[in-house]
Amino acid sequence: MTHKHPYEIAVKALETYGSDFNRWPDQDLANYARNHPDLAAPITQAARLDEQLGAYQPPAPSRELKAHILAQLHNPAHQQGLAGNMTGAAADTAEILPLRARINRPKVRPAWMKVAALFLFAALACGYVWTSNSVINEDTQYSAALEAETDIWLNAANELDMADIFLWVETDDNSG
Repeated sequence: MTHKHPYEIAVKALETYGSDFNRWPDQDLANYARNHPDLAAPITQAARLDEQLGAYQPPAPSRELKAHILAQLHNPAHQQGLAGNMTGAAADTAEILPLRARINRPKVRPAWMKVAALFLFAALACGYVWTSNSVINEDTQYSAALEAETDIWLNAANELDMADIFLWVETDDNSG
């Protein structure tokens, strides 16, 4: 496999992007071309071409051309020819209609798409309700277990005649 010399790449880039180095996508290559002494002539040629292309004014379309294009738009045989020129997926599904019919034609969604969307919505709603209930149940179970454990410690403190210390610790922990 042969690699091009940066000089050849710079000449191709001059032919492609012109002499305005700010437009070049590869600024390293632009700096190389700008500073390479052997590229002075190609840069001058690219600048002349940029100037000529910038001064070019395309001719205005004639009335006959406009009339011909508009007449062909309304010609059914021409529309069939357009369908024949299509390739790939566009040709398989092409339905050539007048412009007004294509613009005003409502989009029709198949019934299975509506059912699938409804099923998806119902599944999401049920999942949300199920998960929110399970969180509430877990919180309730945790609270019940904590209350039972507190009752056990309070009973033990009462038996040891230390309920006032227990209540002092419990209220001190809860306040902070």
